[in-house]
Formats: sequence, C-alpha cells, structure tokens
Amino acid sequence: MTIIGLGEDGPAGLSTASLDALQAAEIVMGPARHLALVETPGAQRITWPVPFADGVARLLAHRGQRIVVLASGDPFWFGAGTVLARQLEPQEWRAFPGLSCFSLAAARLGWPLEATTCLGLHASPLSRLRPHLAPGLRLIVTLRDGDAPADLANYLSDAGFAQSTLHVMQSLAGPQETVTRCSAAELNADTAFSHPLCVAIEVAGPGPALSQSAGLADDWFAHDG
Repeated sequence: MTIIGLGEDGPAGLSTASLDALQAAEIVMGPARHLALVETPGAQRITWPVPFADGVARLLAHRGQRIVVLASGDPFWFGAGTVLARQLEPQEWRAFPGLSCFSLAAARLGWPLEATTCLGLHASPLSRLRPHLAPGLRLIVTLRDGDAPADLANYLSDAGFAQSTLHVMQSLAGPQETVTRCSAAELNADTAFSHPLCVAIEVAGPGPALSQSAGLADDWFAHDG
C-alpha cells in the first residue's frame, strides 16, 4: 500500500515516485475531491466513505493488492496516515507525503513554522484553542467546513480576543486559492467559505489569557516560610 499526500494542484505537485505508484496501482482509494484531481487508467477507483472510520475495513479487504490511498497534504500531520499505519505491518506500506496546509499557510504569510502553534480542529472542539489564546501568539488551525470560520470568530470574541486577525485560507496551492483577512469581530457570518480551508490567527485582545505554568510544591523552592 502506498499513501500519497495530494495537494490542490493535483499531479503537478507530486513526486516521480508518487506518479509511478499511481500508474502501477490496481486500486486507488480516496475522497471524491482527491479522486477528481488524478487520472488512474486501469485502476479500480473507490471513494472513501464518510465517516472516515467506515473506509478502513473496506480498504483492508483489498490487502495484498497494489493500493494507493490518496490523502491531504502530509498524511502524518493530523491526517489519515497514522490511522492506516496502525492497521498494517511496517513492511506492508510506504508513504510519500506532500506539503501540509500548515507549511503552505506559513509560506504565504512568512511566519516561522517552528514558532507557530498548529492545531487540527477539523474533528475537535474549538475549546482546544483556549490554552493557546494569549496576545502576540500565532496559530494555524484546520477546520471542518465552510461554516467553521464564523464559529471560530464567535469563539474568539466570546473569549475576549475579538481583535485577533484571521487569515482564512481556502484551497491553498490550487487554482481556486483565496485568502481572506479580517478581524474576528469583522468576520461576517454570511460570508461563504469552501472546504478545504485552514485559518491562521494572530491573537490580540484583552483576554484573559490562561497561565501555561503548572503549580509546584513549596519544597521545590528556597523560601523563608
């Protein structure tokens, strides 16, 4: 099995090894959006179902054949690769990752990725953001669908960070790429966004911010009581 990270630019962004694996595949399985980006002559094409977990057993039923699984960007950063690798022996699979949306977003904005918090919120509640909200911090988050940026803006406003700048990034590196910049307070709930998307956040506002430090017992310190 070969797990290929595919971007919005389709085959143009794939390595020679990834293209060779596609040409040799007997079965190509992936979301409908990914299958539409590639041509796979001679291979059986299987659309990955929703929810994601329902597709794992269907995939494993073809174990032993030449299979390509199409995934978004880097399959091992909040992606499908980790789930699939747990189901297989090490010698049964290989992976050719693509550029993650985090890397693409940082490149668009000129942000140092090593100093930016990256969170996968496409299948997690927005409350996961709360410990990371402090003025001056930068975050890049994935979201579930086109309605989620408005939910994110409302969450930030309710937490006291309505002044935060949002960069809503759709279809990065593809022909439909768009970037919308506004504050959380300014984002219009009626603005239509489309999936796939991620949002880069420059946190600003009175907060309050939560402490990142855990308490330690008194005997860890020199003190006079």
